[in-house]
Amino acid sequence: MGSTAITLCIICSLSAVASAEFNSTPEYLSCHGQIQPLSEYQSGVETVVRDLIASTPRSGFNYYNKYEKEDTEVYGHGICNGLLSIQECGDCLRTVNAYRLHYCTFVVTAQAVLVDCEMTFHNERFHHGGPRH
Repeated sequence: MGSTAITLCIICSLSAVASAEFNSTPEYLSCHGQIQPLSEYQSGVETVVRDLIASTPRSGFNYYNKYEKEDTEVYGHGICNGLLSIQECGDCLRTVNAYRLHYCTFVVTAQAVLVDCEMTFHNERFHHGGPRH
């Protein structure tokens, strides 16, 4: 009877972890360079960020993208903790983007990291392994 109670407690603990909300505690923020608000680069950033939020949860929680138009290139990367649900990953990315926008609005490069997700964009290709502070 004692082992049944222990097994049930372990199962309860695992399901609580799996259904827990994402951790939105900020870990890192970096932003560099200034751009014009209505520039083609800003349009690229907005496109990349929207796509990261929409596609990262459906792409194994680790997604790279690229915006390319005329002489403008914006590269993006989104990543979520693999223990999150698809919905939580999307919510976390929306939160990390709001955090980024609060401090770094019209920038060339930004990396914003919460405990359970991160978002990066810049004007250069990612090197092997992608971003991580």
